[in-house]
Amino acid sequence: MRNYDELVQLCYECVLDESRWNVLLERLIPLSGRQQGGVMIRVENTDRVAVSEYHRYAEEVIPPYLAYYNQLDPGRRVMPQRPAGLWYHDLQHLGAEEIRRNPYYQEYQHPFGLGYLSCVKLHETANTSAYLSLITASDARYPTNNQQKLLERLSPHLRLAGTLSTRLRDLSLQLNLESFVLWQSHCTFWLVNDRSRLIFASRRAEACLKERGFPLQETQGRLRASQLDSSLNTAIQRAVGRQGAAQASLIRLPGKRRRDLLVVPMLNHSITQSPLVLLSLSELQPKLELLVDIFHFTNAECRIAVLLLEGLTPEACAEHLNVSINTIRTHLRALLRKTDTERQTELVAVLGRLVAS
Repeated sequence: MRNYDELVQLCYECVLDESRWNVLLERLIPLSGRQQGGVMIRVENTDRVAVSEYHRYAEEVIPPYLAYYNQLDPGRRVMPQRPAGLWYHDLQHLGAEEIRRNPYYQEYQHPFGLGYLSCVKLHETANTSAYLSLITASDARYPTNNQQKLLERLSPHLRLAGTLSTRLRDLSLQLNLESFVLWQSHCTFWLVNDRSRLIFASRRAEACLKERGFPLQETQGRLRASQLDSSLNTAIQRAVGRQGAAQASLIRLPGKRRRDLLVVPMLNHSITQSPLVLLSLSELQPKLELLVDIFHFTNAECRIAVLLLEGLTPEACAEHLNVSINTIRTHLRALLRKTDTERQTELVAVLGRLVAS
């Protein structure tokens, strides 16, 4: 009974920590009267099969199985149709006479010192299935009835652990992918809760927080605005509905560059129990990047074009970028040439129309 309880506990430890499958195998293999075993992955409707990193097989038995003998494995015809959690025992299913004559056992199992196989499907999706296989040594006695019953009792826990592990891994991959896509987004936005705690920031948003003189800062995990903290807090509280129906707000950020901060309520999300608020920076940079493809602006020219569209003079651009006015004028001449315009006002008008569209 103590061994059974230990194995059940290990099953559920595998859900949160996949490395515990190794520990489970180390305990389950001898307790079930087997000598080798591991988790196998099969790709449905193909010949592809893989031995997972969680196994206790002798290294020499794996390459020939993957290269050829998995195609002769009699269990290959049985396991896909077998329900998850229902053990397959080759001796019971095939019989001793069939095993004695079958080429798979004569050419592979027995020459490599492998005896009888027991296998259970842990979990299956539309594309893959995971199996736990346990094998006796060819010179070992067959497992006892109590050892077989141990596998049967453990079966629902193995199946549930396999299902939960797969779903948790898939969810983790999905969240990581979504986070990566959002982080790579050309938009500048922050996700905060009702207490201004920063939940997520896009790559551009992270860069803005590191920018010297930027109105927003991250302080002890919270998003702050030194010159308009009261306005920001009020807007966040309005967005989460503390003062009635949830509403969006627009905050003009201080500084020479024209920047607006849009504070938008979000629907409840399972990431956090607190209401979430989206803070989006309204700026020209994302749209202006499309103009790079049209006019082939360099990065420096693109930065100056942004500042000009935001209303800065060439002198203010030089001060903001910490370069000389001559450098600004050189880039300005390049902008005029590439856009086929003659004056700064005409340049700004052309870029402004394209960005607005």
